[in-house]
Amino acid sequence: MRKKIICLASATEKHSRENLGAPVDKIIEGLGSIAETARGADIETRVALSMAFGSPEQAKTPQEEVLGICARLRDAGFAKIILCDTYGAASPKDVISLLGKISDIYWPRNITLHMHDTFGHALANIFAGLLCGVSRFDSAMNGLGGCPFVPEAKGNVDTLALAGFLRSLDIQNSLDEAKLAKASAYCRGLLNP
Repeated sequence: MRKKIICLASATEKHSRENLGAPVDKIIEGLGSIAETARGADIETRVALSMAFGSPEQAKTPQEEVLGICARLRDAGFAKIILCDTYGAASPKDVISLLGKISDIYWPRNITLHMHDTFGHALANIFAGLLCGVSRFDSAMNGLGGCPFVPEAKGNVDTLALAGFLRSLDIQNSLDEAKLAKASAYCRGLLNP
């Protein structure tokens, strides 16, 4: 099985400096050498772009800035990208708008959506992504997660909720809801003894 790595970048300067310890330009510059080294070692790379939709400082991250960063990441050697709604502020309209504009940089099959559920829009945003041709989505058991540099942000979309949502749309997937329900209950027991 081919090895894979995920590298991190941010669409906002504040988050990049706090979460990654350097400005956006410096991070992208460093990621280029990582992508090149990975290619030489036959390692598949993806890059996760945090704050691609919004942040506590600016409700919406300007799409022109996001698209510019995405183009630079592609040119640095990343053929696949994870667009992260780290703050959880995106709406389905935002998702459709960004995905409509990014198609010149990344095809939908090379995009993963990572939707936090801060304002309860994660499943609606995933549906918007599906309508745009995206078929990969990150999730987390019981919606765990968040970001230490965005204290208001809730965790990623719940894996069990995502499985049920996909089933309701008759979308085939490899998620076993019965096993997920058991794992979810086990995790709840660990977190709330």
